[in-house]
Amino acid sequence: MRKGKNGLGKKENTAVAASAMGFFFAFTLALCAVAAVVVGTANAATYTVCAIGCDYATIQNAVNAATSGDTVFVYNGSYNENVNVGTAHLTLEGEGKDKVTVTAASSSDDVFEVTADWVNISGFTATGATSGGWIAGITLNGVQHCKISENNCSKNSWFGIYLQDSSNNELTNNTANQNDWGIELDYSSNNTLTSNTANYNNDDGILLDSSSNNTLTSNTANYNNWVGIWLDYSSNNTLTSNTANQNDWDGIWLDYSNYNTLTSNSANYNNDDGILLDYSNYNTLTSNTANENNWDGILLDYSNYNTLTGNTANYNNDDGIWLNSSSNNTLTSNTANYNNDDGIELDSSSNNTLTSNTANYNNWDGIFLDYSNYNTLTGNTANENNKQGIRLWNTDGNNISCNRVQANKQAGFHLSGGSTGNTIAQNNILVNGNYNGTSEGYEWNFYNDQSDAVTAKNNYWGTTNAAKIDASIYDNDENAGKGEVDFSGYKSGPVPCAPVPELPTVVLFSAGLLGVVGYFLLGQRRREKK
Repeated sequence: MRKGKNGLGKKENTAVAASAMGFFFAFTLALCAVAAVVVGTANAATYTVCAIGCDYATIQNAVNAATSGDTVFVYNGSYNENVNVGTAHLTLEGEGKDKVTVTAASSSDDVFEVTADWVNISGFTATGATSGGWIAGITLNGVQHCKISENNCSKNSWFGIYLQDSSNNELTNNTANQNDWGIELDYSSNNTLTSNTANYNNDDGILLDSSSNNTLTSNTANYNNWVGIWLDYSSNNTLTSNTANQNDWDGIWLDYSNYNTLTSNSANYNNDDGILLDYSNYNTLTSNTANENNWDGILLDYSNYNTLTGNTANYNNDDGIWLNSSSNNTLTSNTANYNNDDGIELDSSSNNTLTSNTANYNNWDGIFLDYSNYNTLTGNTANENNKQGIRLWNTDGNNISCNRVQANKQAGFHLSGGSTGNTIAQNNILVNGNYNGTSEGYEWNFYNDQSDAVTAKNNYWGTTNAAKIDASIYDNDENAGKGEVDFSGYKSGPVPCAPVPELPTVVLFSAGLLGVVGYFLLGQRRREKK
């Protein structure tokens, strides 16, 4: 091929020339677009609305007169209107939600309905949509890139703010109280809700229905008659630092909702559960607080492959954390203390992993496995519970290793109902139950309340005296109908892989005759903590 002066052939030179012309054409179009925006901005008008002396006396007339890029500014006053916004790139600005009230002229229609993109609405109280269905203070219907901020959308039937088939919108610093639903997103995705308040609604505070990839940050949803924040068939949403307290149902409820991330939310004092996952999988819950709820702090119901890390579930009327028919979940470094029932309960839940959780001072058991098989419990602490530290009922094939089980009132471990094939090893198990001065054993560090034999080897029991260890274990020695507990291979000191026992108690128990004094000191510390 003959080369040109630039070393390229004819076809190559033609391609280069075409590419250069294409770039020039694209660049020219870009300049025209920028020029159009600049001209449009320069030509943007502001229309004023007030009773006397403004451009218009009604908001709707000003909206009808405005074109793309214009602003409608509404002064202090009360307006009886239903405002329809169908012009894109329009800004409606009220003098302030405490100064500008728009009451629906027709109570069966939205106060504001937006059907165009890039519309901004701020500074209004929108109320009085009270006698129809699917109406709201502000409705976004099939739109994108709208900003709704600093509005009060309260005392409407159905919704305070309603998004229908609307995406990429921002809701910021709005109030949606005393509606049926405070804020609802229906088939609406990629929206951002920040610092909104949705309290005292007849149903839910915030509801996401079939809405995904939304971000909810620092919203408040308290005192609602149903749920604070409810995700229904909604996935890939992110909830961060929201407050959902004192609702009549749950604080936060995920229903058939997957791959959501909940971080640093508060779900306290609710009449049902703090956080409920119902048929919801692959969710991540991190550093949430679910305290003092009337039912459970955190409940996973038929929910699998979820990850719970660093959550707090204390002082709940039932369990701190309850897994019901839920498998393959991972619980790490959660705290479930002072609950009226169990700290952590697994009911018909298998193949879960519990690591480094704390379940202390609960009114029943620290950790309870009920018909739950093949779970792994490692590095957990179950201390000073009113009944058992770790209890197994009809539960098989679990690996329970490297846990600290100390100073529980009835028993450290309690097995019943035919719990077999469990690995119970490398645990620190000591000073559980009452001290028996005659046998110099605690009654009971381990309680085998079944006819099946149990292996509990290579644990640390607080002493190297086999007779004292045996005296602290309830099995066929105490009741011929119970199975034997094999505790051979016991350790001479605290197991390093497990949380370390309190040193004064260990030293005193190892001394034998001073065990009673050690337990007394431990009780003193417990009372001080409370």
